[in-house]
Amino acid sequence: FSFEDSYVQEGVLNPGTGYWLRFEESGETNITGSAINSLTIQMQDDWNLISGISTPVQFTDIVDPEGIVIPGTLFGFGESYEQESVLEPGKAYWLRTTDSGEIHLGSNRGTRVAEVHNPDNMNSITVRGMTLYFGVEVDETEKLQYSLPPKPPTGAFDDIRFEGDWKYTGESGTMELMANSDYVNLEYVIHDDENWELIDSKNGFIHNLTGSGTLIIPGGSTEFYLTKLPSLPSQFSLSQNYPNPFNPVTFITYTVPELSYINVFIYNLAGQEINELVSEIKTPGQYSISWDGTDNLGNPVASGVYFYTFQGNRFSDMKKMILMK
Repeated sequence: FSFEDSYVQEGVLNPGTGYWLRFEESGETNITGSAINSLTIQMQDDWNLISGISTPVQFTDIVDPEGIVIPGTLFGFGESYEQESVLEPGKAYWLRTTDSGEIHLGSNRGTRVAEVHNPDNMNSITVRGMTLYFGVEVDETEKLQYSLPPKPPTGAFDDIRFEGDWKYTGESGTMELMANSDYVNLEYVIHDDENWELIDSKNGFIHNLTGSGTLIIPGGSTEFYLTKLPSLPSQFSLSQNYPNPFNPVTFITYTVPELSYINVFIYNLAGQEINELVSEIKTPGQYSISWDGTDNLGNPVASGVYFYTFQGNRFSDMKKMILMK
């Protein structure tokens, strides 16, 4: 399969074009023919699946006379997408451009692609060689450098990204995972003593991230919500549940600025108490609690509108949420 706005089944491999090929088992395949020492590749606007020449080509040796190549958007693939600095013979690569035009490989003349340095002050999450960044503002002119290629065909390999095909988000964002294994190792690095929370939207797991470490997460988890936690809350607050509408699990976040006895209850439209989620003393901090659409006895409740209330020292609040089955 080649790629032109979508995947296209092919019968011929053309020089300069990249392809997806699927094999039943690992091994080697020889491609014979004359050496390709230089190549001009026609690029379409946005993402292109390309291949190189018969010798390695540094990313910064690509001649880009029209200045259409977006720095930092060369990606190869193995166990997942990986940002690359060299086009190796016999491999395909994704490359993003701002417009249609030509690039040249194996040429010594012309304007080269700019070099990009990966940030070293950003928080990061890494899965199978793919690193996502978060928590630091990015200049508007540099945002496209943090974009990711189209998702691979189903079952190809593990893939992780932020919603919208990005490898960067600010102080919160939805993270998507496509895995072909039972479990996935997720490595994280958090700078400046910050505290972050990673919520597994499918299984209801909540992971607190600080410092550095590794999480083992189920391969069946497909969506996560990442958000920065305040260091010390200054006031009581109740956030809108996420996701909303939801099925089967939603998360409710609240902050406690002082030692308090906290109540979080679920009510139906008739004002009847459905579930008591929290009823205990809490120390100052930010907390998240999940609700799986069941009552106090563990029985599933019907689809519809529900209310959740939050009560602390001289503070109360109520918000609406929708359960859809």
